Amino acid sequence: MLSLNLSNAYFFSALVELTLGVGMLAQWHSGKRRYLLLWSYGFLASAAGHLLVTRRDILPDLFSILGANFGITLSSVLFYLGTCAFLRRRKSKLPWLLLGLEIALLIGFTYVRYDTDARVYIYTACQAAITSVNVALLLAAGRERNRYLDACAATLFFTAVMLVRMVGTWFFPAPQDFMASGNFQLLFSFCLVLAHIGYALAFGNMHASALTARLNERAVELESANRQLESLSVTDPLTGLYNRRHFDDVIERTFNRTKESEGDVLAFSIFDIDHFKRYNDRYGHPQGDIVLQRIAEVLRQSMRRASDFAFRLGGEEFCVIFSVHDPDTALHTVETLRKKIEALAIPHLGNPGNVVTASFGLTCVRVDSNMDQHAVYVLADNALYEAKSTGRNRVVRSVAPALRAPPRDKSASSHLGGQILQ
Repeated sequence: MLSLNLSNAYFFSALVELTLGVGMLAQWHSGKRRYLLLWSYGFLASAAGHLLVTRRDILPDLFSILGANFGITLSSVLFYLGTCAFLRRRKSKLPWLLLGLEIALLIGFTYVRYDTDARVYIYTACQAAITSVNVALLLAAGRERNRYLDACAATLFFTAVMLVRMVGTWFFPAPQDFMASGNFQLLFSFCLVLAHIGYALAFGNMHASALTARLNERAVELESANRQLESLSVTDPLTGLYNRRHFDDVIERTFNRTKESEGDVLAFSIFDIDHFKRYNDRYGHPQGDIVLQRIAEVLRQSMRRASDFAFRLGGEEFCVIFSVHDPDTALHTVETLRKKIEALAIPHLGNPGNVVTASFGLTCVRVDSNMDQHAVYVLADNALYEAKSTGRNRVVRSVAPALRAPPRDKSASSHLGGQILQ
């Protein structure tokens, strides 16, 4: 039957530490995160230290005392370095200095004056100081959002165990043969295992939070990329306005949305640049592209509401769709667009007035009518044709008799109807 003594307790601790180290190493292998590697090395160093303690009866003091204490204390240094790597914080040299001081003092109390209690005080004091540095790092990093509380709790528990051991050793001195220590040192060994299990759980949670944050970043990046792809599919690459491909979808949605506000008016205007072919022939297509971009900028500055839409339908032809309360406002808005384009004063010797101008066709329809988008497009296009045939550089609003759609015959094809505002 296995007896409960300090040697068996340290052997059990070594097995637990080894299991935790291998588990953390497996996590590193799947993610290649440096902090996982440092944490796994910490558990493995502690496991090695505990195994050396159990061999004190057959190993020299160099290994069973100095090597064992070095390995166990090194684990706390590696935990600190892993936390720095996780938080991307600058590392302090203090933990390394404390480790060096511990080994130097342990050498003195092993080879100069053999004193087990002194070694216990030195070991626990250095461990507590190193873990205190780690606690300060975690608190500073997690103060704003109350993060890493579990890691802080595990580290504080470890520190408390060290301090209790340091005080308790005064009342329960360790014999010169440390492995013959009583229940107090035995209890300490099991508390140390619990503290390292807490470390493992906290480190696992920290890694999981890092993975979650990374997944969220990837999701945001993917969403942004999707938006960019969607934008590229519905916009004209030269002007940045909506393209013809997206025109039918937008106009249909615009009609449906506008019809929710009874009494409003939907304005639909098609326009193109006067004698644009002559412009390209005289000034070249690159300069013509610049003209299209400058006119597109006028549209963007003018059509700013969520219900406003501007398209480049192709070549020099553009379209704007917007809602207003009355037809006169629509006419004023489109006339303002025409004046802004003319006010650009872009030289065009092939056009009357010697500057770039545009001709507009406008139609308005009440949202409570039965006029569909195709009919509105035809009326605006006819108005544009009239603007071009009567001198260009003007706005012509469609003139049509007021219509009421007759009852629809479901067996017949859809036909036009509605009330057109003149």
